[in-house]
Amino acid sequence: MKPHLRLLLAAVIAGLCSTAVAQVVGPEPQTTSGGIRWVSGGVGFDETFALKQMEGGYNLRLLFAVQGSGAYLSEVPVIIQNRQGQSVFEETAHGPRLLAQFPPGPYTITAESGGKVVSRQVTVPRSGSVDTAFYFPDAPER
Repeated sequence: MKPHLRLLLAAVIAGLCSTAVAQVVGPEPQTTSGGIRWVSGGVGFDETFALKQMEGGYNLRLLFAVQGSGAYLSEVPVIIQNRQGQSVFEETAHGPRLLAQFPPGPYTITAESGGKVVSRQVTVPRSGSVDTAFYFPDAPER
């Protein structure tokens, strides 16, 4: 094969590969009425990859899973209260990961799955981020 054809073929292949990577679509970021930017998901490779790329833009990162097995959970209602006990966030995580951008300070996060409620106290830092995992007992077999 002639050198200029090899170069052209390499350019076409590189273009196709970069287009495929650029087309990975993840969950859409949302904003609450209180101005909290957030996104949730992580079901499947594409969403997991997209959320991993978005992590740097959020200072609160939550994970929801089953205790022991580590199986991921979705459709988890989440309530976040500020230090005064006021709810500042009430949404449902549509996948095992929820990323949010909060003002710095202490918060109480409550999540529910399978009738079980788990709460965590976190402090969102002025710079950097905080990662918190919520592990729920496995549902009994029926």
